[in-house]
Amino acid sequence: MYFDAGKIIARLRKQRGISQEKLAGLSDRSNLSRIERGQQGISRVLLEFYLDRLGYSLERFTPFLLSDDEASIYALRDEIEDYIANDNVYKAKKPLLKWRHWMPLSKGCTNSFC
Repeated sequence: MYFDAGKIIARLRKQRGISQEKLAGLSDRSNLSRIERGQQGISRVLLEFYLDRLGYSLERFTPFLLSDDEASIYALRDEIEDYIANDNVYKAKKPLLKWRHWMPLSKGCTNSFC
């Protein structure tokens, strides 16, 4: 299972009943809002800052966070699945071409994306 860092922050913040303003502290609340919605990336330093303010360590979540490449792969997979689920296979062509860039087809492929 994988998680988006922004979604982790939003979930923990809401569970603790903390507002975005309070969590952001001296940083910009609008940046935190964009991070939580997945519209803006987050640096490791800022992620560690937010998790620390929420009472957690970064090490606890590191195994569940995605690299940029992994996030791109999952986003493409989700986009392709949405098009196929909505019977719009023609629109799935563009993300499928991007997918081939990330996952070359080969007989030796052993991951779950093949």
